[in-house]
Order: sequence, then C-alpha cells, then structure tokens
Amino acid sequence: MKIGLVAREYLTEIEVRKYTPKTIRSYRNNLNLFLRFCEQETEVREVEDISLGTVKLLFLFAFFHFISFFLQPDPFSIRNAIYHQLER
Repeated sequence: MKIGLVAREYLTEIEVRKYTPKTIRSYRNNLNLFLRFCEQETEVREVEDISLGTVKLLFLFAFFHFISFFLQPDPFSIRNAIYHQLER
C-alpha cells in the first residue's frame, strides 16, 4: 500500500478520534517530512518497503541536517557521510 495513502488514512482516523487540532497538525507535519524524505532520499514508496534501515537513515539524515544548520558544511559531504554510515 502506498505510504501517502496510509498517512492520509491515519490522519483521518485521528480526526475521528477527536485528537486536538495541534496534535493533528504536528502529526501531519511530521508525516509530511517523512513522506518527503522517502520520496527524495530513498526508494521507499510502499508501506511494506519501510524497514528499520529506513528509519535509521531518517534519523541520520535529520541529525546531519541539524548539524549542517549550525556548522554549514558542504551539503554533499553530509549526504556522503549518511550513506557511508549506512554501509557499515
């Protein structure tokens, strides 16, 4: 099943369960970041393709982006560092 469809279904479910608007907005923002990450940085398009490696890559990617915000190194070296860590 496509991850975008599952994300929309989940957001509908939490609206029905009366989660607060702030919680729904936060979940939507985080899901959108994850979907964009999967689309731009991985081959993941289906829920069945999500693995522990996908989640680890997301955390590494977020960490290196956080670091680059403060240190502003070459963005290509950040991407290479992430993929180098995954090869270990």
